[in-house]
Parts: sequence; structure tokens; C-alpha cells
Amino acid sequence: MYHKLNVPLSKPLKSPMSETPLESQRHEEILKTNRSIDTLQRILEKKEKLEWESNQALKNKIQRLKSRNKKLQEELFTMSEMLRERDETIAQYEAEVSRSQRELTASNKKINDQRMRQENVKKLRHELHEVVEEMKRKLYAKRAKYKEAL
Repeated sequence: MYHKLNVPLSKPLKSPMSETPLESQRHEEILKTNRSIDTLQRILEKKEKLEWESNQALKNKIQRLKSRNKKLQEELFTMSEMLRERDETIAQYEAEVSRSQRELTASNKKINDQRMRQENVKKLRHELHEVVEEMKRKLYAKRAKYKEAL
């Protein structure tokens, strides 16, 4: 029977007494080599198992990071949408404030114009009243003059 490296695992059946010292030494070296090979195989198997486990752990970590990244992207998208809506609301509010300000300015202008007209009307009434009073005095003076003349 041979090992993978074509090294005999055991010697053909011979009696231990018939072995020469060189054969015995060679047999011991072969056994040591076989034990070393077995040890190396176990080490290689452990190494492969550890590599596989570490690859699995890395794959799991990558999957968790991808999932976390996706959640963060979704949060970022949601926050961006909220910011956009907030900005739209602010823009609408500013437009409404601007419109209200224009309406208020127009209303104040109308009120000022109306107040000026009222003041002008009062002034004109006062002037008209003075003119009427002056005409009445002149009329009374002319009547008095005509009465005296008669």
C-alpha cells in the first residue's frame, strides 16, 4: 500500500529480524515522512477550513455592509425628499408673503390715495365755503346798497 506521494506506507511482510539496519532506518524515515505528511495534511485541512470560515465571515460582513449601505441610501433619499418638500414649502411661504406684501402695499397706497382725496375734498369744501361766504357778503352788501338806493 502506498501513500499519495508513492511512498510505501508499510513494508512488505518481512520479519523484523531479517531487516538490515539500513532498511530499518529507511523504514523509520518513511514512517516519519508519512507522519509529517499526515500532519501537513491536517494543517492544510485546518488552513482550508479557516480560510473557508474567514471567507464566509467576510461574505456575511459584506452582506451586512451592503444591507446597511442600502438602508443609509434609503434614509438619504427620504431625507432629500423631506428637504425638497421643506424647500418647496418655504418657497410657497415666501411667495405668499411677497404676494401679501404687494397686496398690503397696494392697499396702503389706496388708503393713502383715498386720504389725500378726502383731504383735497375737505380743502375744496373749505375753499368753496369761503367763496360762498364771500359771495353772500357781497350779495348782502349789494342788497343793502340797492335798498339804500331805493
